[in-house]
Amino acid sequence: MNTTALLALTCILATAQGDAGENSRAPRQFEKLSYRNIGPAAGGRVSRVAGVPGDPLTYYAATSAGGVWKSCAGGDSVQPVFGDQPVSSIGSISVAPSDSNVVYVGTGEANLWGNP
Repeated sequence: MNTTALLALTCILATAQGDAGENSRAPRQFEKLSYRNIGPAAGGRVSRVAGVPGDPLTYYAATSAGGVWKSCAGGDSVQPVFGDQPVSSIGSISVAPSDSNVVYVGTGEANLWGNP
């Protein structure tokens, strides 16, 4: 499930619970879903993400103040991969279509102060 879909689902469930009170249950189609944290907790705001074509579990996250992070577990765990670089603000990221071991990174962030 991508981040946008998870965010939308979280908003729907939170609204439904808030409207019906503490003793309410989620709609039946959502009963098997559970909340989980995704993304790097230490990396700050995620500005962009890139996946590896053909590998649904590998993602790279570009963060506004924490460099680049990689997950080989579909977001369940992440590792920093940019810690030895002199800049930590990343605004763009892409995986090379010819070689998934090559990741292009653009420093700086286009979304100043969190504004889209």
